[in-house]
Formats: sequence, structure tokens, C-alpha cells
Amino acid sequence: MDFRKFSEQSLEWREGLHLLWGPNGEGKTSVMEAIHVLATSRSCRSAKDAELARFGADQAAVAGVGAGAAGREELKVVLGPGVRRLERNGKRVGLLGYAGALEAVFFGSGSLEIARGGPGARRRFLDRAIAAGRPSYLRTLGRYGRALRAWREAALRGAKAQELESWEEMMAGYGAEIQRERAAYVEPLAAQIGVRYQALFAATESIAVRYRPSPAHAGLAPAARLQSAVAASRHAALLAPGPQRDDMDLLIGGHPLRAAGSAGQQRGVVLTLILWVAERTAELRGSAPILLIDDLEAELDPARAERLVEALGRMGQVFISSTRRELADRHPGMAVYALGDGKVRRAA
Repeated sequence: MDFRKFSEQSLEWREGLHLLWGPNGEGKTSVMEAIHVLATSRSCRSAKDAELARFGADQAAVAGVGAGAAGREELKVVLGPGVRRLERNGKRVGLLGYAGALEAVFFGSGSLEIARGGPGARRRFLDRAIAAGRPSYLRTLGRYGRALRAWREAALRGAKAQELESWEEMMAGYGAEIQRERAAYVEPLAAQIGVRYQALFAATESIAVRYRPSPAHAGLAPAARLQSAVAASRHAALLAPGPQRDDMDLLIGGHPLRAAGSAGQQRGVVLTLILWVAERTAELRGSAPILLIDDLEAELDPARAERLVEALGRMGQVFISSTRRELADRHPGMAVYALGDGKVRRAA
């Protein structure tokens, strides 16, 4: 294994709620991260694969068996400096071949950037949510990204109009597809988020979500609008409009959540988004994703935390972390795992 602080660990999980319990620094988040890596091939915390290996080890590996939309899945991920090996049912595959085997949705302290950070955090959230339900979306994102980089390079070196136009046409096609997918995903989310938030946390404040594409709608078909706007920005290629400048507004009482919401309200809204994404992913895939909620009680009052646990208990295979063992006392069906000395042990 050699994953983070764990040298070797073998565990068997079941359906339902799991509590990862222990003092800070014992690896609760690392266990969740390992589950996320196995389900999705990527870390939910670090952008660098090399950071996942235990100190002194060359690489990290996670392997396991799970049940996905296609049935039994045997998976293995090996990551390290210059190493990324993905295996699915005994065969080595690429990212798209691995995507969709299992799925996981993670909430941690970094997830609060969705509410508190810039547009990039919300675009990443939205793209990962869409890809969780439709893995082929990753291909469209990749193709648009490559076309955008090639166009910028051509514009910055003063390429001829014919070359720029060919890239602009490609960007417009892929970009319009991305924006259609984003708009279609946000539409039911926007219709439900306010009611979901109020029901989950017994709250009265109004919550709204609004997708804001770049450039804004101007009466043209999406691809034509995007191609025209990109062509007009050749002189400032790094600032060109397109999906890379989209945003998803989060509002509380009609005002931006990042400015007008309290820390608890921001956490509550993001948790509501995460739970909605988990349910939507289950609808689109035909099987529920693994749900990972790190440091559940932070910035939530006891009543809201309790309502959240009750909701999580209805959502399939769920892992939550806490420093408080008594959280499980109020939920007799919760499986408890204690962490300490680099080990994970079943405690109840």
C-alpha cells in the first residue's frame, strides 16, 4: 500500500454508515483519500501523485473489489513520480477506461472553496459532478482544453487568420457542448437546492444557484456566439471568453454566498450540493457513489450535524470522520473504525 502514513492495511467495508474515529493526525482523511483514489483514480486532496506515497516509499498503491453499475469491479491504482498505472478487472487501462467503474463524492475542508473561492473552484466542482454521471464528458473537456492551448499559442505568435479560424471552430464546437452540459446539469439543481437546504438543516434562509456562461447569451446559437467572441479576442488570447471563464453563482437571500453567508451557512450549502450530486450521480449511473464526509461536525451546530447524519444514513455506503466516538452512540447501526499507530481497526 504505502499510502500516506499507512504501510499496509486490508479492510472490508459494508453498506451503510461508517465512522472513522480518532485524534487529529491519525489518518482519517487519508483513509477517505485512499477510497477516493480507488473509486476515481485521483486524489480528493492533492494534485500531485508523488505526495501520496508514504515517506521513504517510491510509490503508493491501492487495490480493492467493489460493485459498480456494471457489476463486480476489481480495481488497482499505482501512483508515484512519473508513475500512473490503472488496472480494471486485471487489464491495464487509461483514464477513460477506468472512469465509471466505481464513483465517489468527497466533502472536506477544501470543498468550501466552492462557496468561498473563485470561479475555478466552482467550475471544477461542476465538471467533476457531470463526469461522475457521464464519464465521456471528460473526453470533451480534454479536447476543448487542447484546442484552447493550441489557439492561444497560435494567437500569441501571430499566426495567420486561416490557422486561427480552424482552432476557433474546434473550440466553438467543444465549448458549446461543455456549456450545454453544464446548463443542463445546473437546471434541476437550481430548482431543488433551496428546498433541499431548508429541509436538511431546518433553515429559513433562501438559497439559489445560477449558471453563468462566458460569453453571456447574445441571441446567437451557442457555437456561433462562442466562435465570434473568441475571434474578437485574438489580441488578448489569455483573456478569451469560453468555458474556462464560466461561473456558477451561489446566492443566499439574493446576495453572494461568499460575502453574505456565515461559515456555517457556507458549509451547509456546500454539503447540500454534495448530497444532491451524490443522488444525481446515482440516478445517472444506476448505482450509488461512495460518499465521503470529512470532519463532519466542524462549523455545524449539534442539531444541524445530527440532521445531516440522519440524511446520510439513507444514502448507501457512507464514510464520515470525527474525533468524537459518541457520534456513533446515537446511531446503533453505524460501523465504527478506530485509527491509531498507523492502523485502522474495527471498534464496533
